[in-house]
Amino acid sequence: MSNLDELDLDPVEFDELADLFVELKVYSSPSELHGLLCGQLAGGKSFDENVWMQGAATFLEQERFETDEAKTLLLEMYATTQQQFMADGFELLMLLPEDDAAIAERAESLGRWCQGFITGFGAARTGVSEEARETVEDLEQIAQIDDENIDDDQESEQNLMQLVEYARMAAIMLYSETHTDAQPASESPKPSLH
Repeated sequence: MSNLDELDLDPVEFDELADLFVELKVYSSPSELHGLLCGQLAGGKSFDENVWMQGAATFLEQERFETDEAKTLLLEMYATTQQQFMADGFELLMLLPEDDAAIAERAESLGRWCQGFITGFGAARTGVSEEARETVEDLEQIAQIDDENIDDDQESEQNLMQLVEYARMAAIMLYSETHTDAQPASESPKPSLH
């Protein structure tokens, strides 16, 4: 198995992870697993790649990952997500289906990402500002998105894009607030939900 120093740190693609999940007979969403990782990192949880791999195996109901492909993909997701959070800009990329996927599929994945994030962020909620708690409540609302009643039209597309951007900026803001070496939350633009 590769260690982090030997990995190609290109962002993991949604379809790559979805294919792996099919191979592993896992019925979770790649977006939910990525949201879980983002929530753990944003919540201030400090863990190394071994702890991440154990947590991912537990989440995906696997005893362990047998193939190098599975290990490599999950380690790449861990390393690139950590890098994106620690970067100076707003570089976090959410693991969601491509824009050519059906809008209902993308909406469902956004809801699952938010659910994973909330689970991962977990106990950190008690040690954050009121603004951060409100942001987590907003993410809880997005997690309840009704993907079955979304019209496949331009207005729905724009609304979904705004929700994705809100969730992305919310994760960055929460990460900033819980990490002293990161940009202070007061300097991060508070995401606005329309």
